[in-house]
Amino acid sequence: MSVENKYRERLMEGILSTGLMALAALFTKSKTRKGLKDIAWKLKNDPAAKAAWEDLKIARANMEQKLDSYCDRFPDSPYCRK
Repeated sequence: MSVENKYRERLMEGILSTGLMALAALFTKSKTRKGLKDIAWKLKNDPAAKAAWEDLKIARANMEQKLDSYCDRFPDSPYCRK
């Protein structure tokens, strides 16, 4: 097999693998989009999901407040560098 044929085969393998990856990404994107739409619908219409989302917001606000006081006490911590 000549050197030219080896390079041609490698090029074709690369094109095929890239094409297959692009095709897989297309299916993944559509499934991700569908999943996100489903989650958005549940957050909008399910009372338990709404309550959980509000609890998450409150917990995040409390965590941010605690992190600010932590950074006041330990300014050299790697978590406090901005």
